[in-house]
Amino acid sequence: MKALVCDTFGSVDHVVYRDIDEPAPGPDDVLIDVRAAGAGFYDVLFAEGKYQIKPDPPFVLGCEVAGVVAAVGSNVTRLAVGDRVMSLGIHFGSFAERMTLPGWLPTVLPENIDFEQSGGTMSSLGVAQHALCQRANLQSSETLVVTGASGGTGSAAIQIGKLLGARVIAVCSSEERSAYCRQVGADDVIDYTTSEVKQSIRELTGGRGADVVFDTVGGDVFSACARAMAMGGRLLVVGFASGQIAAFPPNLSLVAGYALVGVNWLSYLRAQPADHHRTMSRLTDWLRAGEVSPTITDVVQMSEGRDVLRRIANRAVMGKIVLVP
Repeated sequence: MKALVCDTFGSVDHVVYRDIDEPAPGPDDVLIDVRAAGAGFYDVLFAEGKYQIKPDPPFVLGCEVAGVVAAVGSNVTRLAVGDRVMSLGIHFGSFAERMTLPGWLPTVLPENIDFEQSGGTMSSLGVAQHALCQRANLQSSETLVVTGASGGTGSAAIQIGKLLGARVIAVCSSEERSAYCRQVGADDVIDYTTSEVKQSIRELTGGRGADVVFDTVGGDVFSACARAMAMGGRLLVVGFASGQIAAFPPNLSLVAGYALVGVNWLSYLRAQPADHHRTMSRLTDWLRAGEVSPTITDVVQMSEGRDVLRRIANRAVMGKIVLVP
């Protein structure tokens, strides 16, 4: 079968679409016919060897999937051959024609969600829901600041923040991206290329600061948000799209009385699989009712995946791109 493989760490130019052996499910696994797989900045970091987790090359890229169950292991009872499912790729591998997953992990798709939509759901809406509901306990009376807000995960956080009743301030980098964030639902937008982030957050909140910050960027943007938190706030560390991990002075948390909260959904669901099932039940209810929707902006053949990763690396993407075999 064909797959998009990282044979060695470095530039995404090293990624190759080539033949590999088809995986075989173990007794606790399911085999998935991949129909769609979302691509994100984390895939670029994995290919470059810059992510916190470094699988041993060669490995198949891709961390989320939608598809059809093709086979089930002898110990798997919750899924059956033919089930339409979506899932995170707990061991990577979704940029392929087939992949295996632990039998407890995939979620059955709502009837009104197609493969292309669901292929871009888990690392966007799923991560945003985990971060804002389980990690931040975002309340309807609060102000949420979302950085990297025009990306797939950021735009998902805008949607879920609004669904939970919060006021949402998006932080992004151009007029085009600002317009996109407003279209997704942001109440206010800060363009950090023309405005100072800390001062703008303070002004927009009447000096109080942000109750919750959903930060996917790191670097200077993170440092600015860390100085614009409200008392009792929660600063969520979701990612480092800037490529910079900022130093955090802990006295900021002490003086302002706010919490720094790490968000790693993969690690969390490995440790708390029952919580994962409750989370996905709520998310699929929202999807079924049309209250949230993944912001898929492009669908591309998997054979062109290297070009997609180049676009993501060059910050030339808004919303979510999905690859299809």
